[in-house]
Amino acid sequence: MIFTCNRNNLANAISIAQKAVDPRTTYNILEGLLFVAEEGKLVLTANNLEMGIKTECPAEVKETGKTVIDSKIIGEIVRKLPEDTVTITVNNASDITIVSGSAEFKIKGKDAEGFPDIPVVSDGEKIVISQQEMKEIIRQVIFSASTDETKKVLTGIYIETDGNNVVVVAIDGIRMALRRSVMSQANSNFSCIVPAKTMNDIGKILGDDEGDLAITVSNNQILFSVPGTEVVSRILEGKYLNYRNLAMTDYQTKLVVNTEQLLSCLERAVLLYSEARKYSIKFDINNDVLTISANSEGGKIKDEMPVNMEGKPMSISFNPRLFYEIVRVIDEDTVVLNICTALGPCTIKPVSGDRFVYTIAAVRGTN
Repeated sequence: MIFTCNRNNLANAISIAQKAVDPRTTYNILEGLLFVAEEGKLVLTANNLEMGIKTECPAEVKETGKTVIDSKIIGEIVRKLPEDTVTITVNNASDITIVSGSAEFKIKGKDAEGFPDIPVVSDGEKIVISQQEMKEIIRQVIFSASTDETKKVLTGIYIETDGNNVVVVAIDGIRMALRRSVMSQANSNFSCIVPAKTMNDIGKILGDDEGDLAITVSNNQILFSVPGTEVVSRILEGKYLNYRNLAMTDYQTKLVVNTEQLLSCLERAVLLYSEARKYSIKFDINNDVLTISANSEGGKIKDEMPVNMEGKPMSISFNPRLFYEIVRVIDEDTVVLNICTALGPCTIKPVSGDRFVYTIAAVRGTN
């Protein structure tokens, strides 16, 4: 196998494929990337048996072939090569020579025959959404997925489609993050739970342009496809929580707040917060003023901001870090906070429409 390609293109392809390499695997061949040189392109594949990635890199191929190269080693080598082009020669699948300018590396590869195939997902329900939109959706929900492996379904992201509408939800037991979108090219009806790690990696792969992302669901697998790259992941088994029951509409106190001002107050409130020194923040709402205060071993803080208030005065406490993580991903100038009771959840919505819904449970105050 002999091919020449642009160093940056190769580095980017390696970076994408590496997202499906599990360094903790006991199956040695899966520590590597499968390199397949075909006419006019190089195809890189990684597979951790839960998620697989296949991505292409333009290349001048003088001799076709395939081999498996250690993911970490090849990634570090390519990133540090001195010239814009790199030539890789493979003899007998295991003797690999990498040349770029004055630099030459000789490393060992593995026989590609033992590398497991990625599942093929061809038939099934399919939707198409812009990469930019899905990237934004993932950013706005991913933080709310649970990390508790005893509640496996909550470690995933729930995707539900109905016609050309899609709902993406993450729930960690304290918060819910929900995003809705309308797709121009879809008429599907399915629901599935995708591992949060897969969705996080998809968010990193997607571009910022208006190019499309195709999603196909079949049996227990889901395929994410963009030009030149395919990601196949298993789907988590189990029943997801009914998110509709969490997006409450009743309230005793309603606030319309400036998002940037609220974020600034929360940023100051979390300065004293750490995993070792946890505390709650208290919202005191009265006469169109929101007072945010906190009292911990590390110090005290009190801050105020104007709001448009409807309903009764209210005092309620939250985990400051969890509330801050919600507000920092909201891209609306103003938002609505609906509070049911002093110990009930707070729902955060746009002033108009239902493009997103966040809920966060109250905590018993420590102030």
